[in-house]
Amino acid sequence: MQTNLVTQRLTQASLAATLRAECARRSVGQSALALHLGLSQPAVSRRLRGDVPLTVPELAAVAELLGMSPEDLLAAARTSPVAPLPEPSQP
Repeated sequence: MQTNLVTQRLTQASLAATLRAECARRSVGQSALALHLGLSQPAVSRRLRGDVPLTVPELAAVAELLGMSPEDLLAAARTSPVAPLPEPSQP
């Protein structure tokens, strides 16, 4: 159970770091992201810090705003030097 919690935290941290980097690369600020998601700026900030996980619809909306697919964002997070995501299991 502890491993799952650690993996979840690493996943959130990696995804948050990737989102921050992609937003910066595309000059998308927290206010624009908040408007696109229908959230407050502090709520977006908590997600970008990794304190609150993104929902699947939020991830899809962020990817759309950034001109990426959700899969591309997750793939980038897996290779993030901050905290790599575990590879998805093969069926």
